Amino acid sequence: MHLETRDIHTWVQTAGQGEPIIFVHGALLNLDLWRRQLAELSRDFHCIAYDLRGHGRTGPSRLPRYSTDVFADDLLAVFQALGLEKAILCGLSFGGMIVQNFASRFPRRVTRLILCDTGVSMRYFLSDKLFNSAVGVTTPALISLLGVRRFRLFTQQLNRRIGHTHWVSKSGEGLKLAHQSMEMIGPREMIKIFEALLGFNGTRLHRPAVPVLILNGRHDSPLILRQGQILQRLYGKAEYELVPVASHLSNVDNPIYFHLVMERFLRHTSKPLFLPRAEASYSSVGCSRPEVQAGGSLAGNDSSKDSSTRDSSALALSASS
Repeated sequence: MHLETRDIHTWVQTAGQGEPIIFVHGALLNLDLWRRQLAELSRDFHCIAYDLRGHGRTGPSRLPRYSTDVFADDLLAVFQALGLEKAILCGLSFGGMIVQNFASRFPRRVTRLILCDTGVSMRYFLSDKLFNSAVGVTTPALISLLGVRRFRLFTQQLNRRIGHTHWVSKSGEGLKLAHQSMEMIGPREMIKIFEALLGFNGTRLHRPAVPVLILNGRHDSPLILRQGQILQRLYGKAEYELVPVASHLSNVDNPIYFHLVMERFLRHTSKPLFLPRAEASYSSVGCSRPEVQAGGSLAGNDSSKDSSTRDSSALALSASS
């Protein structure tokens, strides 16, 4: 359904009843990213996902520039349109940056945070700052010159040449979703989205004292993995978990393990009314049964390291691999 939110009509999908949890997708994706989570978690929660401004079925807007402030204001408008006072927020990649911004500015509306495959700033380290400054100059020009489809094919070929082919997703479903979502976006909107992504700097954001779960696909880019560890320090007592057999779209690559970790966190941080269902088989997701470690994190049996990814290409190729 479309909801009237500020200057746009936001496409929203809801499922289930109970405590609300809002899912925020990443740059150049759409709410279809959360299809499995809505189906699974709606048994216990009121699940809400929406297409960001400029994305999917929400479509373009007349704003000349985007920023995480703009997207956080849109999220507030979704709260208001649905009559929500508070909610659990779950964001992946750029969606996690939007969620951080929102929680900093509207802390009383947030009960818990789940930050997936996201970061603090695309310019946190000097190497990132230099590389992403170059990306900020070249990417808009390439998109304008090539158009969306040819830009995606160009970056896909570039990924293959440098051996950087699996960090976005290890599944055909994830790659198909990324490609289809990207081609629903026009060139001008894509440029505005890239500029908002590159402009995010969360180093000075207020970090509310709410339970926080940080998730990373084990085979995500090292740039994203080290940012996840920085987030863990910023949020103090946050739980940090690596999802085995998963890359940047960890919720798509290994949904069963993702759900088990997420449900454990929600169960341990919610009221006693939440009743867990029988656990799924861990062998079906390529890992052994996780054991609880100090600090409340889980340990899977996938200890392999992804040496083929490179920090310097992580950002520009995120949605087009």
